[in-house]
Amino acid sequence: MLHFVALLWSRNNMSARAAVAHLNRRLEAQRPDLRSVFSGDGLLVFAAQTTGSNHDIYRLPNHTGIILGHLFPTDSEQLAEHWQPTFANNETEAFARTNGESLLRRYWGNYLAFLRDDLTLSEYILRDCSGKLPCYRTRHEGVQIFFGDITDIAALGLPAFTVNEQYLSAFIYSSQLQIRECGLNEVTEVLAGECVKFRDNVVRQFALWDPRKICRAPMDDYQTAVRQVKSTTQNCIRAWSSTFDHILHKLSGGLDSAIVLACLRQARNPERITCLNMFGENPREDERAYARLAANMTHTRLIEDTLDSASHAFDGRQFAVPKLPKPTTVPLFAILNIAKINRHALDVGARTIWTGQGGDHLFLQDSTPLCAIDYVRSRGLRPGLLNALTDAARLSRMSYASIARTCWNATRHQRAWTPSHVFSQPPAFVRPQRLPSDITRYLAHPWTTDGEDLGPGKQAQIYFLAEVLNRHRPMIGIEHAYEHHPLLSQPLIELCLQIPTYLLLQGGRQRALAREAFSDCVPAEIIRREDKGDITFTVTDTIRRSETFLKDLLLGGFLAQHDIIDVAELETFVLQKHPLRLEHCSPLLACVAVECWARAWKAADMRAAA
Repeated sequence: MLHFVALLWSRNNMSARAAVAHLNRRLEAQRPDLRSVFSGDGLLVFAAQTTGSNHDIYRLPNHTGIILGHLFPTDSEQLAEHWQPTFANNETEAFARTNGESLLRRYWGNYLAFLRDDLTLSEYILRDCSGKLPCYRTRHEGVQIFFGDITDIAALGLPAFTVNEQYLSAFIYSSQLQIRECGLNEVTEVLAGECVKFRDNVVRQFALWDPRKICRAPMDDYQTAVRQVKSTTQNCIRAWSSTFDHILHKLSGGLDSAIVLACLRQARNPERITCLNMFGENPREDERAYARLAANMTHTRLIEDTLDSASHAFDGRQFAVPKLPKPTTVPLFAILNIAKINRHALDVGARTIWTGQGGDHLFLQDSTPLCAIDYVRSRGLRPGLLNALTDAARLSRMSYASIARTCWNATRHQRAWTPSHVFSQPPAFVRPQRLPSDITRYLAHPWTTDGEDLGPGKQAQIYFLAEVLNRHRPMIGIEHAYEHHPLLSQPLIELCLQIPTYLLLQGGRQRALAREAFSDCVPAEIIRREDKGDITFTVTDTIRRSETFLKDLLLGGFLAQHDIIDVAELETFVLQKHPLRLEHCSPLLACVAVECWARAWKAADMRAAA
């Protein structure tokens, strides 16, 4: 985890200069580990690295800025072991002149860039599109303050933050929302791929890396797409593997983690790779047979360990989740297994845990007829339409006639795609009057607007990418080794956005193109399997095991006291033990996450906004 604090201010604002001097003194006195890595008029950057971090600090020439994180060249032929960028003067000057666009074109990785332009007296902060490094901002006495870990700015002595109850209510309604607003009114998230431009006390935050633009330049040749998906995945994983020593890889038994392992094995000695499969007592949560096939094919060591059902209940461990500017449901289950995972990481000497996360979003795990609509929208009534309709029918299990009608209506009316699974259900547990008046607009990620010219399949892919690219919230101080998702790399993301959905799903199989691309290096049994592991049993069983904890947590806590939730509705599940349907699980877990989040901050750290 990279710890940093950056201070931005207008070079003509004397009161802001005085505030910066005061904040600088506080950091130097209370956080000596946060050392100044860049000092210029209008911009100060402090950074500290934790043990085992693979992040670098790139100082740009002519005092034009600094980049924190790790960079790789977009041209994969330039990539060699221990590669380091050499920045030319005109190159770094272009970084600022283009608002950071030229940086996005020439490099990728996981980074935060702080750029200065002396000609326009402007500063730019860019978060790369992978979302691997968190970035938030707040404001104090004319100074813009950027940080990744909110505890790093505790030394600044800022006024107490206030609770954004509207955000918390919307989070319970849809816990997958990824928007700029946070659970604290004074904090804004810089989303993955966004740039913040600061000039003359005016702040503009916008999407610099834009998936909608990428989708508008499609690659429409299937065999070319197959070759490039394989080579690009291999290049990305080769690049990432060069930055780590020993890697602990979560080998679930599914296609995506098997693809990552196959590519990783080509790049690394198997002695530097250890696979871990965590399995549950329910048959749908036991994929050891598939994990063994992948490990045997790559000659890598596999550790198998149980998801201990006896410890799978929410309890006081939930309060150990680090403070974050916004709640998240991810740690609720992660923290129940963290002791075992930390032990395995320590045993093998790994500081990183790899996963196959992102494969569903990139290679497309989809069971809707949207690919046929995309075909009609982009190619019209060509001979390939019958194949697209057949693929859509197999994926969605809808009739040809129904899909044909859907395609016809879609060609007549270009509408924005919206996730029916979010907006078709009535609010559960949260009081409807506490939600924003236009919940659809409030929940919209910037990437998901103004995309009606794209096919609905591509709009859906962008929607789900917006969620997964902004999901990562490191459990700082709890994880021995931080999770890394190598598939979520800019070159592979951009390539899969360029490939039309009807090619990604050609043949009527989910992730069909990826199956063909890696058919020679992933076990045939995994390539052929149509099912996926299912954790529904663990989720519902954990909730039922936790009823006493949930009763004490929710029925008289922060959410109940502030009238955000309907306590009577919750009681039917927590006290009266009514059957828990799947659509109730997500909002119930969101209630748990918000309540634990609020208590972690404690009443002394923030006060409810009027």
